[in-house]
Formats: sequence, structure tokens, C-alpha cells
Amino acid sequence: MRDIQKKQTDRSEYKVINGDRVKVGRRKRRNKYTLYYYLAFFVVVVTITLLSVTILFNATEIEITGTDLYSAEQIRQISGVEVGDNLIRLDAHTAENCVLNTLSYVEDIKVLRNFPDKISIRVTQAVAQMNIEHGGKYYVISDKGKILEAGLEKPKSGLITVKGFELNRFEIGENAESDDAMKPGIVKTIISTIEQTGMKNIVEINITDRTDIKLNYESRINILLGSSLDLEYKLNAVRITIDSRIEEDFNGVIYYLNDANGVSVIASDKLSGSLIGEAPSDYSKYDDDPNSDLPLQDQFNNGLK
Repeated sequence: MRDIQKKQTDRSEYKVINGDRVKVGRRKRRNKYTLYYYLAFFVVVVTITLLSVTILFNATEIEITGTDLYSAEQIRQISGVEVGDNLIRLDAHTAENCVLNTLSYVEDIKVLRNFPDKISIRVTQAVAQMNIEHGGKYYVISDKGKILEAGLEKPKSGLITVKGFELNRFEIGENAESDDAMKPGIVKTIISTIEQTGMKNIVEINITDRTDIKLNYESRINILLGSSLDLEYKLNAVRITIDSRIEEDFNGVIYYLNDANGVSVIASDKLSGSLIGEAPSDYSKYDDDPNSDLPLQDQFNNGLK
């Protein structure tokens, strides 16, 4: 049998050079076109990049929201952001840090690029929550734990004052920390529980001894709670006592005993023993009821029976 030989098709291309027919490979031409394509793509990318950082995406508007304590112009100037800034080259992180490091009542800030031509600055304003007393000075602390004001001679009006915190950070902008790592969490729990129970007019928290927590109500009632265990139950018991079981001008001590015995209420003029020192600091003795020969505290106890 004769061997069958496959006929190979010559797919090469030819060119006539100096009268001679010369074979030219397709692969060389293909490589040459590919190089052109890459070069063209590179030129396009470079052109678009240059346009983006020079002519395109320049800010025509700066929007600032989230604060009524500082003006929009203050925020803009301190951030360093200006109309005409290029959105691509904008250093948002530096702008944010400039504001955070300068304005204490800014809790957080975001500088955002809104293409094609707008910069948005979103401010989260700090909310002052408490004064912390330390060494005779007062430090205003936000609800996130940031020191907003430092070294005040008097506590900031309208805020709860915390004593016995053992503050060990004192610079504006730092987070308030304590020598006792448990105390920041306890204070946060106390304030949160006060809000949850709807107990208003607490003006002072004393956690010098965190197993012997003391609150002051309207500067006329000292509340002795013990530890922070079952805090919600304790505060509800105290709130009910204040709202419905004692006179509106009562001055003295409410002492939480336990869940079985509830609270003990003692007027300032009836304190004795170790409780004498627990009288409210602005205590002034109240007159007895002229319609009764019982002293103030006895009247109250009689009313509970």
C-alpha cells in the first residue's frame, strides 16, 4: 500500500522585494499591531489622568453639614479645603485630622468626594454628657468619652458631675480614662440606666468607692445605692419613692437596702451614726409641720404604715 502523505497548506504571506517573491510571517505583523495598540492605550490613559488632575473634577461646591456650634466657614478654613480643589488630588485624611485636632466639639468628620465637582464635609458634633471632677478642676466629657474642655474652675452647667473617677488623661481631645479600669464602664452604665428609668434631676454621681455608689438628686437628696449590681431595679425603686412617697421639698437620704426591704428614707435632721456625713451639702433644716407634733421624718414613716 502506498503511504498517504498529508499536504500541508502554506499559509504564509509573500511580498515582492526587488523583483523577488519573499515570504513574510504573519506573527511578526501581529506583534507589530499589538505594540501599536498598547502604545495607543498608554497615551489615552496618560491623557485622561492628566486631565483628571488638572482640568476635570475640580470642586465648584463645598457642602458642610452636621454642626451648629461651628460655622461652615470655620470648618472649611481649618480643613484647608477650597473651591477649585481637584477631587482626585484631595487629601481627605489630612483635612479631617486638621479639624479633629483643632475643634474639640467635633466628635468625627468625613470629607467625601462627590464626582464630578462637589466636596461634602459631614461633621458629627460632640454631645457634652458630664463633668468629671479631679483635683479641684472640672473636665467636660462627651457621650463618647472624649475630653471636650479641661481644667475648668466650675462644672459646666446642666451636666451631671462625676466625682471619684480617678481621671488620668487631661488633654482636650483625649479619651477620658481612669486609674481604675472598671470605673468608666460603671459610669456609662449608671448614666444609661438613669436615662432608661426616666429618673431626672440627678446632679452628681460619686464613685469614689465603686461598691458604694452615691447619687445626688436636686442637691437635696443623697441616694446610697451600694454596687452597680441590679442598678435598674434600684433606681426604679428610688424613682417611685421620690415621685410618690415623699414630700416635694424633702431633704435627706434615700438608702437602698435590698430587694426584700426596699429603701430607707431619712431626713437630714434625723441622720445619726455613720449616716450623718451623708446629708446633702446644702442641707438646711426644715420646720416641722405645724399641724402635727411629730418631727418631719416620723411623719413620713407614719405615712408609710
